[in-house]
Amino acid sequence: MIFILLSLYNCQQESLEPLKKLEISEAQEKFLDLDSETSNINNFYQYIETDSAEILAFFNSLNYKLYLYNLESKKLISSIPFEKDGPNALGNRITYFHYAHDDSIVFHSYYKGELLVFNHKGKNKGQIPVKAESLDFEFQPKSGAGFPPVRISDFVYINTGASCNFDNSGQKQAIYKRNLVDGSSELNLKFPIEYSKEKDSYWPQELCNPYNTYNANNNIMVVSFPLSDSVLTINENGQRRAFSFSSPEFQKKNALRKNQLTGNPLDEFKHLLSYPRYGAIFYDPVRKIYLRKFYLETSRENLDKNIFKTQMKMLVANESFEILGEFDYQGGDHIFFNQKGLNEVVFNSKLQDSLKIKTVSYAF
Repeated sequence: MIFILLSLYNCQQESLEPLKKLEISEAQEKFLDLDSETSNINNFYQYIETDSAEILAFFNSLNYKLYLYNLESKKLISSIPFEKDGPNALGNRITYFHYAHDDSIVFHSYYKGELLVFNHKGKNKGQIPVKAESLDFEFQPKSGAGFPPVRISDFVYINTGASCNFDNSGQKQAIYKRNLVDGSSELNLKFPIEYSKEKDSYWPQELCNPYNTYNANNNIMVVSFPLSDSVLTINENGQRRAFSFSSPEFQKKNALRKNQLTGNPLDEFKHLLSYPRYGAIFYDPVRKIYLRKFYLETSRENLDKNIFKTQMKMLVANESFEILGEFDYQGGDHIFFNQKGLNEVVFNSKLQDSLKIKTVSYAF
């Protein structure tokens, strides 16, 4: 086990001094013994905790089966087959699923523009549309590890997939909200002022994606944008509150503006990496803390050598968004939490018939 001992610091939100460095430990890597059918490519996963077991569920988009594995024994518990085509099928592109204990599994079907509800035997129970004729804005909603659909009471929130590159992009909404009781819907939550259009060029996609997470303890959704120091919470009544959840490193450098982009894709990519930005946001329900990815700027020396690796940190805050500190982190967005700490699902085509789970333990 490798222990990372870092200096301690306590700062105020308005301070530009370094954040407190948190102590973490990197635990052993675990490999699930996947069967020969369960491809580790194009998988979607969910961590499920029951009274008797910790389960990791995977949806295999190659054979349209949902697999449930015991995380401790690493053995297959069961698999559920689904149809790809037909009136009661999932469709051609599934980007998200949620396995619930009330005999339901909700899938996001990208091309159908709806959430599909199935029971635990793979039979269709109904659909939840995520498009409405009354809306004058065309969008194809999307979901994923960093921006899952969220249900709060009678409402479902989902990322519209809207680009911040449209004309008047500051007016384009980034979240779709649907009332499950009366079927009404609206576009919700506009891009912040940082995304105002300043010239006829395009933001890189990495800057257009709003990220969100769900705090089940307080029944709120938290939304963040790569260019904004603030995060927004939305509660069951639709009320919003803004909180600062920022890194001094972001505040020290002037924010990237669209009028600084050149129009050359490679130059714009390098320009993007020369600025700090925020990534996915997560909620750890065990320790009741938020974690927000932060990408530091890449040095001009490395960019001139076409070295594009970017250093990452994970910012940590309590439920009041008081920052506790930060720790160094290199990893993806496929993350779940249990008593052991932060667990990353590592998708790697070289692993053949196994899948790696990397665990980072912390206590703060």
